[in-house]
Amino acid sequence: VRRWNIRQDAPTNMLTGHADEVLTIDISSDSQWLVTASPRGVKLWDVQTGRLWKQLDLPVEHFSAAAFAPGSNRLVVGGGPFPIDDQAPAYLGIWDSKWGMVHQQITGLVGKVWTVSFSPDGKRMLTAGYHQTPTIWNVASGAIEAELDGLSTHRVWFSRDGNYIAGLKGRFVDLWDANGLNRVRRIDVTDGDDDAGSTHCIAFSADGKLFAV
Repeated sequence: VRRWNIRQDAPTNMLTGHADEVLTIDISSDSQWLVTASPRGVKLWDVQTGRLWKQLDLPVEHFSAAAFAPGSNRLVVGGGPFPIDDQAPAYLGIWDSKWGMVHQQITGLVGKVWTVSFSPDGKRMLTAGYHQTPTIWNVASGAIEAELDGLSTHRVWFSRDGNYIAGLKGRFVDLWDANGLNRVRRIDVTDGDDDAGSTHCIAFSADGKLFAV
């Protein structure tokens, strides 16, 4: 993992310690902590110094999702067994990043959690994965608020204004109303280009009016 100053052409330093590819990276809203998740581990780093602060002690074999809650020390981590087993428990845990301790583990999921995303106010959490229905959770209680039965994907995100949920599957983006929980539209992001391949990530503008894939 390389840490960059946006005004410089070269990285300020390199964060070493992962034995395989890093699948997810996120920075806390106070810019103090950096989280990296690879199949074999999740690590917390000091953003300013680039030093490894803690490797989380997690109970599963494979990790693919990690995200900080806006405006808090909460960190959610998701993963599951490898190879993926639709009968085995997945892992979804909410951690206190300040102390590196688990705050709450959410049970009942199987397969593997692939993506996690927070609403802008940090009160709701969105997850999706293999052998799972995309689900909205109440962060404070850990209870399910809604399951998006019509959204078949393992990649989901809240828009930055909190009004939309985006699900990626192949060449399509499904946009859902995050409050009414109904699909607003489906967009072919390849614009009909059969050679364009599939999409893997999405980013929204701050006002929620634009997205890029």
